[in-house]
Amino acid sequence: MKKEKAYTSQCNCLTAGMKFYVCLFVSLLYVTTGCRKEITPVTSNENNDVLSLKVSKTDMKATIVVQPGSSIQAAITAAVAGTEIRIKPGTYKEKVVVDKPGITLSGDGNVVIENPGGIDIGIKVVKGADGFMLSNVTVQGFTDRAVEIKEINGLSLSHVTAIGNNTEEFGLFVQDCTNGTIEHCESTGHTDTGIFVGESTNISISQNKSYANTIGIETENVSDVTIDKNHLYDNSAGILSLLVPGKSVSLSSNIKITKNQVRDNNHTNLQNDPTELEAILPSGIGILILGPDNVMVEDNHVTGNQYTGIAVVSTAILGPTPGIDPVPDNVKVVSNQVTSNGLNPQSSTFPASFASDLLWLGPAIGATGSGNCWSKNEYNTSFPSPLPDCN
Repeated sequence: MKKEKAYTSQCNCLTAGMKFYVCLFVSLLYVTTGCRKEITPVTSNENNDVLSLKVSKTDMKATIVVQPGSSIQAAITAAVAGTEIRIKPGTYKEKVVVDKPGITLSGDGNVVIENPGGIDIGIKVVKGADGFMLSNVTVQGFTDRAVEIKEINGLSLSHVTAIGNNTEEFGLFVQDCTNGTIEHCESTGHTDTGIFVGESTNISISQNKSYANTIGIETENVSDVTIDKNHLYDNSAGILSLLVPGKSVSLSSNIKITKNQVRDNNHTNLQNDPTELEAILPSGIGILILGPDNVMVEDNHVTGNQYTGIAVVSTAILGPTPGIDPVPDNVKVVSNQVTSNGLNPQSSTFPASFASDLLWLGPAIGATGSGNCWSKNEYNTSFPSPLPDCN
């Protein structure tokens, strides 16, 4: 109460006629600039889910705290744009849909979002939810995708774990988005891809761990994407960067694949849909560049993949490619450690003669392209040999 005494002292030294107005001004000044408390009313929605709502006077940003036994979706329904929703430790059996801009979902401890039964997507973020942030949660047991984000500008996934139990297709799925980061996440047990980014621009995929999926990390028809410092192991294929026909975006360009650990990706292919590209891939691929232009593959450690370490291939190998240029141009494979790959090829689709540390399936099918080169790599085998050197 020292501040109140100081203000009283200042008021007592004034004339009686001025005292009231000055004290009123000082009191208002104290309330508006000196107070740092949060208002914490307890509210409930129509389903009687108890929510704790905090509004900071310093920035007027709302925070909703979700307790075990209440609903994350109820909090989102009650939230205004820009609300942070903090989730207390516990298991929440529900699906979540985010349709408002600026929503942050953050776990406060061991938070698990689990399929209550028969639900395809765990967390679904839809058009209009720009600036979405998700952190410190585990999403598991859904039939299609743990997290799906589509058609937004601005996203952040951090310390998110997606567990598919070999029944869910995708872990973290981002499509038609711009300006995002996926970092320090973990994805395992997916029949298609652990971390997928498609038809998106300016996305960073960094310092994640993806294992025991068909594909560890996959990009499809993207531009200005960085795949950096990730750990990919025990998938059928570690990293795929693709350009495929039939999408809303017909280019894939300006991709950096750097400083990743890509090892022992020899898992059984879990994709059982024969119409999917992933179903025909041989197990044992480290990094596959299929169609994109302007790709830098640099300073990666790629080892122990039984079919090939780093491969550059035309999309034309799959058949007709209407609406795209399937031949990669300006792919540079530089300063990678690529050893002990291609030693045990297991494929009924691709010949064993292609098995190698470094594979360029261009000249063999008349799809050489331009500007593709290899330099300063540590490797033992390549197809063909020698490979064009970077000047």
